[in-house]
Amino acid sequence: MAAGTYYGRIQIAATAANTPQLMTVILTVLPAGLTLGPQVFPSGLIFTGVAGVTPGSQDVQVGNPTGQVNNFQSGLIGTGFSFLPTNASVQPNQPTTVRVYPDFSNLTPGSIQQGTITLQFSDRSPSQTINVLIVVAPPGATASGVSADAYGERPRDDRWYRIDVGPNAASGCSSQSLQVQYRSLQPNFAAVTGQPTTLDVQVSDGCGNLVGPGGQSAQVAAYFSNNDPQVAMTHIGNGIWQGTWRPVNASGLVVVKVTALLQQGGSLVGGVSAPLTGAVSIPAAAATTPTVTAQGVVHAASDQGGVPIAPGGLITVYGVNLADGVGQSNGLPLPQQLNGAQVLLGNQPLPILYTSAGQLNVQVPYGVPVNTQYQLTVQHGNTLSVPQWHRRSLGSSR
Repeated sequence: MAAGTYYGRIQIAATAANTPQLMTVILTVLPAGLTLGPQVFPSGLIFTGVAGVTPGSQDVQVGNPTGQVNNFQSGLIGTGFSFLPTNASVQPNQPTTVRVYPDFSNLTPGSIQQGTITLQFSDRSPSQTINVLIVVAPPGATASGVSADAYGERPRDDRWYRIDVGPNAASGCSSQSLQVQYRSLQPNFAAVTGQPTTLDVQVSDGCGNLVGPGGQSAQVAAYFSNNDPQVAMTHIGNGIWQGTWRPVNASGLVVVKVTALLQQGGSLVGGVSAPLTGAVSIPAAAATTPTVTAQGVVHAASDQGGVPIAPGGLITVYGVNLADGVGQSNGLPLPQQLNGAQVLLGNQPLPILYTSAGQLNVQVPYGVPVNTQYQLTVQHGNTLSVPQWHRRSLGSSR
Protein backbone atom coordinates (compact mmCIF):
# COMPACT_ATOMS: atom_id res chain seq x y z
CA MET A 1 0.00 0.00 0.00
CA ALA A 2 1.41 3.36 -1.00
CA ALA A 3 2.05 6.09 1.56
CA GLY A 4 -0.96 8.36 2.00
CA THR A 5 -4.26 8.80 3.82
CA TYR A 6 -7.12 6.39 3.18
CA TYR A 7 -10.76 6.71 4.21
CA GLY A 8 -13.44 4.13 4.90
CA ARG A 9 -16.74 3.74 6.70
CA ILE A 10 -18.10 1.08 9.05
CA GLN A 11 -21.88 0.77 9.28
CA ILE A 12 -23.65 -0.80 12.26
CA ALA A 13 -27.36 -1.54 11.94
CA ALA A 14 -29.86 -2.43 14.67
CA THR A 15 -33.58 -2.28 15.38
CA ALA A 16 -33.59 1.39 16.40
CA ALA A 17 -35.06 4.58 14.96
CA ASN A 18 -31.65 6.15 14.33
CA THR A 19 -30.08 3.09 12.72
CA PRO A 20 -27.59 2.71 11.14
CA GLN A 21 -24.67 4.20 13.06
CA LEU A 22 -21.52 5.02 11.13
CA MET A 23 -17.84 5.17 12.00
CA THR A 24 -15.31 6.92 9.80
CA VAL A 25 -12.01 5.04 9.57
CA ILE A 26 -8.92 7.06 8.63
CA LEU A 27 -5.75 5.09 7.85
CA THR A 28 -2.49 6.99 7.44
CA VAL A 29 0.36 5.04 5.84
CA LEU A 30 3.73 6.65 6.52
CA PRO A 31 6.51 6.75 3.92
CA ALA A 32 9.13 4.03 4.22
CA GLY A 33 11.68 4.81 6.93
CA LEU A 34 9.35 6.90 9.09
CA THR A 35 7.87 5.59 12.34
CA LEU A 36 5.50 6.86 14.99
CA GLY A 37 7.95 6.06 17.77
CA PRO A 38 7.06 4.26 21.01
CA GLN A 39 3.53 4.67 22.33
CA VAL A 40 2.76 4.98 26.07
CA PHE A 41 -0.71 4.79 27.64
CA PRO A 42 -1.77 6.06 30.04
CA SER A 43 0.82 8.81 30.18
CA GLY A 44 -0.32 9.88 33.66
CA LEU A 45 -1.50 8.15 36.84
CA ILE A 46 -3.20 9.34 40.04
CA PHE A 47 -2.84 7.46 43.32
CA THR A 48 -5.13 8.56 46.16
CA GLY A 49 -5.44 7.16 49.64
CA VAL A 50 -4.85 7.48 53.36
CA ALA A 51 -1.36 7.88 54.83
CA GLY A 52 -0.03 4.52 55.97
CA VAL A 53 -2.47 2.50 53.86
CA THR A 54 -1.00 1.77 50.43
CA PRO A 55 -3.35 1.36 47.43
CA GLY A 56 -2.67 -1.19 44.73
CA SER A 57 -0.52 -0.82 41.66
CA GLN A 58 -1.48 0.57 38.25
CA ASP A 59 -0.23 -0.47 34.82
CA VAL A 60 1.14 1.47 31.85
CA GLN A 61 1.39 -0.12 28.39
CA VAL A 62 4.45 0.63 26.25
CA GLY A 63 3.84 -0.14 22.58
CA ASN A 64 6.22 -0.54 19.66
CA PRO A 65 4.50 0.02 16.27
CA THR A 66 7.60 -0.88 14.24
CA GLY A 67 9.12 -4.04 12.88
CA GLN A 68 12.22 -3.91 15.11
CA VAL A 69 12.79 -4.63 18.80
CA ASN A 70 13.12 -1.41 20.81
CA ASN A 71 14.83 -1.39 24.21
CA PHE A 72 14.31 1.14 26.95
CA GLN A 73 16.08 2.30 30.08
CA SER A 74 14.39 4.47 32.68
CA GLY A 75 14.75 6.99 35.43
CA LEU A 76 12.56 8.20 38.29
CA ILE A 77 12.02 11.59 39.91
CA GLY A 78 9.90 11.74 43.05
CA THR A 79 9.07 9.73 46.16
CA GLY A 80 6.22 7.51 47.27
CA PHE A 81 6.31 5.10 44.34
CA SER A 82 8.47 2.67 42.37
CA PHE A 83 8.04 0.69 39.17
CA LEU A 84 9.11 -2.45 37.32
CA PRO A 85 10.68 -3.27 34.97
CA THR A 86 13.23 -0.48 34.94
CA ASN A 87 14.54 -1.66 31.57
CA ALA A 88 13.06 -4.00 28.99
CA SER A 89 12.87 -4.99 25.34
CA VAL A 90 9.62 -4.03 23.63
CA GLN A 91 8.72 -6.46 20.87
CA PRO A 92 7.00 -5.27 17.68
CA ASN A 93 3.21 -5.14 18.07
CA GLN A 94 3.45 -6.66 21.57
CA PRO A 95 3.14 -4.05 24.35
CA THR A 96 5.27 -4.28 27.48
CA THR A 97 3.64 -3.58 30.84
CA VAL A 98 5.28 -1.15 33.27
CA ARG A 99 3.72 -1.64 36.72
CA VAL A 100 3.79 1.32 39.09
CA TYR A 101 3.71 0.59 42.84
CA PRO A 102 2.72 3.33 45.29
CA ASP A 103 4.04 3.39 48.85
CA PHE A 104 1.97 5.44 51.31
CA SER A 105 3.82 4.16 54.41
CA ASN A 106 5.94 7.31 54.85
CA LEU A 107 3.76 9.95 53.22
CA THR A 108 2.42 12.95 55.11
CA PRO A 109 -1.38 13.30 55.50
CA GLY A 110 -2.72 16.07 53.30
CA SER A 111 0.28 16.10 50.96
CA ILE A 112 0.08 16.33 47.17
CA GLN A 113 3.17 15.48 45.20
CA GLN A 114 4.23 14.93 41.61
CA GLY A 115 6.68 12.44 40.22
CA THR A 116 7.92 11.39 36.79
CA ILE A 117 9.07 8.17 35.16
CA THR A 118 11.16 8.76 32.03
CA LEU A 119 11.71 6.05 29.39
CA GLN A 120 14.62 6.40 26.96
CA PHE A 121 14.69 4.13 23.91
CA SER A 122 17.46 2.47 21.94
CA ASP A 123 16.12 3.75 18.58
CA ARG A 124 16.92 7.30 19.77
CA SER A 125 13.31 8.39 19.43
CA PRO A 126 12.12 11.12 21.82
CA SER A 127 11.90 9.96 25.44
CA GLN A 128 8.46 9.23 26.86
CA THR A 129 7.29 10.40 30.29
CA ILE A 130 4.76 8.95 32.72
CA ASN A 131 3.56 11.53 35.23
CA VAL A 132 2.60 10.24 38.66
CA LEU A 133 0.39 12.30 40.98
CA ILE A 134 -0.05 11.25 44.61
CA VAL A 135 -2.86 12.76 46.71
CA VAL A 136 -2.88 11.80 50.39
CA ALA A 137 -6.08 12.35 52.35
CA PRO A 138 -5.83 14.96 55.14
CA PRO A 139 -5.22 14.22 58.84
CA GLY A 140 -8.22 12.53 60.41
CA ALA A 141 -9.20 10.62 57.27
CA THR A 142 -9.58 6.86 57.63
CA ALA A 143 -9.77 3.86 55.33
CA SER A 144 -12.90 1.75 55.69
CA GLY A 145 -15.16 -0.64 53.83
CA VAL A 146 -15.59 -1.25 50.15
CA SER A 147 -18.92 0.51 49.64
CA ALA A 148 -19.62 3.14 47.02
CA ASP A 149 -17.73 6.39 47.40
CA ALA A 150 -19.04 9.95 47.48
CA TYR A 151 -19.73 9.79 43.74
CA GLY A 152 -21.75 6.58 43.85
CA GLU A 153 -18.94 4.43 42.44
CA ARG A 154 -17.25 1.33 43.74
CA PRO A 155 -13.60 1.81 44.68
CA ARG A 156 -11.11 1.33 41.87
CA ASP A 157 -9.23 -1.95 41.43
CA ASP A 158 -6.08 -0.32 42.80
CA ARG A 159 -7.72 0.85 46.02
CA TRP A 160 -9.65 -1.71 48.04
CA TYR A 161 -10.99 0.78 50.57
CA ARG A 162 -13.11 3.93 50.73
CA ILE A 163 -11.71 7.19 52.12
CA ASP A 164 -13.79 8.54 55.02
CA VAL A 165 -13.06 12.24 55.49
CA GLY A 166 -14.53 13.67 58.68
CA PRO A 167 -15.96 17.19 58.84
CA ASN A 168 -12.83 18.64 60.45
CA ALA A 169 -10.55 17.15 57.82
CA ALA A 170 -12.88 18.04 54.96
CA SER A 171 -12.90 21.71 55.92
CA GLY A 172 -9.18 21.89 55.19
CA CYS A 173 -9.03 19.99 51.91
CA SER A 174 -12.34 20.59 50.14
CA SER A 175 -11.35 24.12 49.16
CA GLN A 176 -8.04 23.06 47.58
CA SER A 177 -7.68 23.20 43.82
CA LEU A 178 -8.70 20.17 41.80
CA GLN A 179 -5.84 18.09 40.39
CA VAL A 180 -6.05 17.35 36.65
CA GLN A 181 -3.73 14.67 35.25
CA TYR A 182 -3.35 13.88 31.54
CA ARG A 183 -3.68 10.20 30.61
CA SER A 184 -3.31 10.70 26.87
CA LEU A 185 -1.19 13.10 24.80
CA GLN A 186 2.47 13.68 25.41
CA PRO A 187 4.44 16.92 25.16
CA ASN A 188 5.13 17.74 21.49
CA PHE A 189 2.09 15.74 20.40
CA ALA A 190 1.01 15.77 16.74
CA ALA A 191 -2.62 16.25 15.67
CA VAL A 192 -4.14 16.46 12.19
CA THR A 193 -6.95 18.73 11.06
CA GLY A 194 -10.24 16.90 10.62
CA GLN A 195 -9.02 13.75 12.34
CA PRO A 196 -10.08 12.83 15.88
CA THR A 197 -7.63 13.10 18.76
CA THR A 198 -8.66 11.52 22.06
CA LEU A 199 -8.32 13.63 25.21
CA ASP A 200 -8.19 11.62 28.43
CA VAL A 201 -7.65 13.05 31.92
CA GLN A 202 -8.22 11.98 35.52
CA VAL A 203 -9.37 14.43 38.17
CA SER A 204 -9.03 14.33 41.96
CA ASP A 205 -9.93 16.79 44.70
CA GLY A 206 -7.64 17.74 47.58
CA CYS A 207 -9.32 15.23 49.89
CA GLY A 208 -8.29 12.24 47.78
CA ASN A 209 -11.69 11.74 46.14
CA LEU A 210 -11.80 11.09 42.41
CA VAL A 211 -14.10 13.62 40.75
CA GLY A 212 -17.12 12.37 38.81
CA PRO A 213 -20.66 13.63 38.24
CA GLY A 214 -22.49 11.13 40.45
CA GLY A 215 -24.19 13.16 43.18
CA GLN A 216 -21.99 16.15 42.35
CA SER A 217 -22.02 19.03 39.89
CA ALA A 218 -18.76 18.60 37.99
CA GLN A 219 -17.67 19.88 34.59
CA VAL A 220 -14.46 19.21 32.70
CA ALA A 221 -13.54 20.84 29.37
CA ALA A 222 -10.49 21.27 27.13
CA TYR A 223 -9.41 24.59 25.61
CA PHE A 224 -7.05 25.29 22.70
CA SER A 225 -4.83 28.24 21.89
CA ASN A 226 -5.57 27.98 18.13
CA ASN A 227 -9.19 29.09 18.72
CA ASP A 228 -10.68 25.65 18.09
CA PRO A 229 -14.00 25.23 19.90
CA GLN A 230 -13.73 23.93 23.46
CA VAL A 231 -14.37 20.23 24.00
CA ALA A 232 -16.73 19.24 26.82
CA MET A 233 -15.51 15.98 28.35
CA THR A 234 -17.59 13.04 29.61
CA HIS A 235 -16.99 11.07 32.80
CA ILE A 236 -16.47 7.34 32.13
CA GLY A 237 -15.73 6.22 35.70
CA ASN A 238 -13.04 6.41 38.39
CA GLY A 239 -12.54 10.14 37.90
CA ILE A 240 -11.56 9.63 34.23
CA TRP A 241 -12.96 12.14 31.73
CA GLN A 242 -12.74 11.73 27.96
CA GLY A 243 -13.43 13.92 24.94
CA THR A 244 -12.68 13.96 21.23
CA TRP A 245 -10.92 16.92 19.65
CA ARG A 246 -11.24 17.37 15.89
CA PRO A 247 -8.76 20.17 15.07
CA VAL A 248 -10.10 22.80 12.69
CA ASN A 249 -7.41 25.49 12.70
CA ALA A 250 -3.93 24.41 11.62
CA SER A 251 -1.88 27.11 13.32
CA GLY A 252 1.32 25.16 13.84
CA LEU A 253 1.99 25.07 17.58
CA VAL A 254 -1.05 24.76 19.83
CA VAL A 255 -1.37 24.73 23.63
CA VAL A 256 -4.00 22.54 25.28
CA LYS A 257 -5.36 23.12 28.78
CA VAL A 258 -8.06 21.18 30.62
CA THR A 259 -10.15 22.85 33.31
CA ALA A 260 -12.29 21.14 35.95
CA LEU A 261 -15.03 22.68 38.09
CA LEU A 262 -16.81 21.07 41.04
CA GLN A 263 -19.58 22.33 43.29
CA GLN A 264 -18.40 21.17 46.71
CA GLY A 265 -19.59 22.19 50.15
CA GLY A 266 -21.56 25.13 48.83
CA SER A 267 -18.56 26.57 46.96
CA LEU A 268 -17.20 26.21 43.46
CA VAL A 269 -13.76 24.60 43.34
CA GLY A 270 -11.69 24.51 40.18
CA GLY A 271 -8.44 23.27 38.78
CA VAL A 272 -6.39 23.56 35.58
CA SER A 273 -4.04 21.05 34.03
CA ALA A 274 -0.48 21.91 33.12
CA PRO A 275 -0.30 23.37 29.58
CA LEU A 276 0.55 20.80 26.94
CA THR A 277 2.14 21.99 23.69
CA GLY A 278 1.94 20.19 20.36
CA ALA A 279 1.37 20.82 16.68
CA VAL A 280 -1.64 20.70 14.34
CA SER A 281 -0.77 19.96 10.73
CA ILE A 282 -2.45 19.53 7.36
CA PRO A 283 -0.84 16.66 5.41
CA ALA A 284 -1.01 17.04 1.66
CA ALA A 285 -3.41 14.11 1.44
CA ALA A 286 -5.78 15.89 3.82
CA ALA A 287 -6.03 19.06 1.74
CA THR A 288 -9.63 18.20 0.84
CA THR A 289 -10.60 16.40 4.05
CA PRO A 290 -13.94 17.88 5.21
CA THR A 291 -14.25 18.95 8.81
CA VAL A 292 -17.55 19.88 10.46
CA THR A 293 -16.91 22.38 13.23
CA ALA A 294 -18.14 21.67 16.74
CA GLN A 295 -21.79 22.78 17.02
CA GLY A 296 -21.55 23.56 13.31
CA VAL A 297 -24.95 22.09 12.34
CA VAL A 298 -27.70 24.68 12.84
CA HIS A 299 -31.24 25.58 11.80
CA ALA A 300 -30.92 27.37 8.44
CA ALA A 301 -33.47 30.10 9.22
CA SER A 302 -32.40 31.01 12.75
CA ASP A 303 -28.71 29.98 12.49
CA GLN A 304 -29.13 28.41 15.92
CA GLY A 305 -28.15 24.95 17.05
CA GLY A 306 -30.08 22.74 19.44
CA VAL A 307 -33.52 23.74 18.14
CA PRO A 308 -36.10 21.26 16.77
CA ILE A 309 -35.95 20.77 13.00
CA ALA A 310 -38.99 19.33 11.27
CA PRO A 311 -38.71 16.75 8.48
CA GLY A 312 -38.47 18.75 5.28
CA GLY A 313 -36.74 21.60 7.11
CA LEU A 314 -33.44 23.19 6.12
CA ILE A 315 -30.18 22.97 8.03
CA THR A 316 -26.81 24.67 7.55
CA VAL A 317 -23.51 22.87 8.03
CA TYR A 318 -20.41 24.93 8.82
CA GLY A 319 -16.87 23.65 8.52
CA VAL A 320 -13.70 23.50 6.44
CA ASN A 321 -13.10 21.86 3.02
CA LEU A 322 -16.76 20.92 2.70
CA ALA A 323 -16.95 21.31 -1.11
CA ASP A 324 -14.92 22.23 -4.19
CA GLY A 325 -16.39 25.72 -4.30
CA VAL A 326 -19.49 27.90 -4.40
CA GLY A 327 -22.53 26.42 -6.10
CA GLN A 328 -26.32 26.51 -5.98
CA SER A 329 -29.03 24.08 -7.07
CA ASN A 330 -31.01 25.39 -10.02
CA GLY A 331 -34.01 23.06 -10.14
CA LEU A 332 -35.98 20.19 -8.67
CA PRO A 333 -35.41 17.56 -7.55
CA LEU A 334 -32.50 18.87 -5.50
CA PRO A 335 -29.25 17.02 -6.17
CA GLN A 336 -27.67 14.75 -3.57
CA GLN A 337 -24.19 15.64 -4.79
CA LEU A 338 -22.94 19.09 -5.71
CA ASN A 339 -19.41 20.45 -6.25
CA GLY A 340 -17.86 17.24 -4.95
CA ALA A 341 -19.90 17.30 -1.72
CA GLN A 342 -22.40 14.83 -0.32
CA VAL A 343 -24.07 15.04 3.11
CA LEU A 344 -25.32 11.91 4.87
CA LEU A 345 -27.79 11.71 7.77
CA GLY A 346 -27.03 8.21 8.97
CA ASN A 347 -26.64 6.53 5.58
CA GLN A 348 -29.26 8.68 3.81
CA PRO A 349 -28.01 11.33 1.35
CA LEU A 350 -29.53 14.78 1.89
CA PRO A 351 -30.71 17.10 -0.90
CA ILE A 352 -28.27 20.00 -1.33
CA LEU A 353 -29.28 23.62 -1.99
CA TYR A 354 -25.95 25.45 -1.66
CA THR A 355 -22.25 24.65 -1.31
CA SER A 356 -19.05 26.47 -0.50
CA ALA A 357 -15.80 25.43 1.14
CA GLY A 358 -17.10 26.57 4.53
CA GLN A 359 -20.89 26.08 4.33
CA LEU A 360 -23.49 23.62 3.07
CA ASN A 361 -27.25 24.15 3.03
CA VAL A 362 -29.21 20.89 2.94
CA GLN A 363 -32.75 19.62 3.48
CA VAL A 364 -33.86 17.06 6.06
CA PRO A 365 -35.86 14.39 4.20
CA TYR A 366 -39.54 13.84 4.88
CA GLY A 367 -40.19 10.57 6.66
CA VAL A 368 -37.21 10.84 8.99
CA PRO A 369 -38.26 9.56 12.47
CA VAL A 370 -38.65 12.42 14.94
CA ASN A 371 -37.32 12.75 18.50
CA THR A 372 -34.17 10.83 17.64
CA GLN A 373 -30.43 11.56 17.66
CA TYR A 374 -28.62 11.34 14.35
CA GLN A 375 -25.13 11.32 12.91
CA LEU A 376 -24.19 13.65 10.08
CA THR A 377 -21.21 12.97 7.80
CA VAL A 378 -19.83 15.04 4.93
CA GLN A 379 -18.10 13.34 2.02
CA HIS A 380 -15.86 15.53 -0.15
CA GLY A 381 -14.54 13.59 -3.09
CA ASN A 382 -13.05 10.41 -1.68
CA THR A 383 -12.52 11.84 1.82
CA LEU A 384 -14.88 11.67 4.79
CA SER A 385 -15.50 13.82 7.85
CA VAL A 386 -15.78 12.30 11.28
CA PRO A 387 -19.52 11.81 12.03
CA GLN A 388 -20.99 14.76 13.92
CA TRP A 389 -23.43 13.75 16.65
CA HIS A 390 -26.58 15.82 17.02
CA ARG A 391 -27.36 15.99 20.69
CA ARG A 392 -30.82 17.18 19.98
CA SER A 393 -33.95 15.71 18.42
CA LEU A 394 -35.69 16.48 15.19
CA GLY A 395 -39.13 17.80 16.02
CA SER A 396 -42.26 17.62 13.93
CA SER A 397 -43.64 20.90 12.63
CA ARG A 398 -46.58 22.49 14.39
